[in-house]
Amino acid sequence: MTTLDTNTDTLNSIPKLKQAGFTGPDASLDVSLFDYGLAYKVTNDEILFIYGTQYGFNEYIRFDRCTIKRNINIQEEYDWADLPAVHSTMGYSNNDWNALPLEQQITDLLNYYGYENIFGSSYWEGFEIKPS
Repeated sequence: MTTLDTNTDTLNSIPKLKQAGFTGPDASLDVSLFDYGLAYKVTNDEILFIYGTQYGFNEYIRFDRCTIKRNINIQEEYDWADLPAVHSTMGYSNNDWNALPLEQQITDLLNYYGYENIFGSSYWEGFEIKPS
């Protein structure tokens, strides 16, 4: 079992995140985090998501993190969600969406429902990430 390092000191800059193997919805990790508010690192057992919690003038400025086990059943874990609406909004059929990697499914749910509904409330001010 691989345990991801969730200490914010190891997650507080783009160079550190790149070195640790984080990726995101954009080819640029800077754009993924500061514009889309999301990056993740996938291991055999879990995915560590870093997500934006506060938006400044034109970009995300504070972040939090959440680890999700890769073996979850997304339909059971998010049984409250209107998954057909998520599929439709993201342009997928039910079968195509179900075939996506978990990190993409979570990204779609995050975009549709927001971080509090997907990752839970963030009860602190979050942490900053220094750009490249």
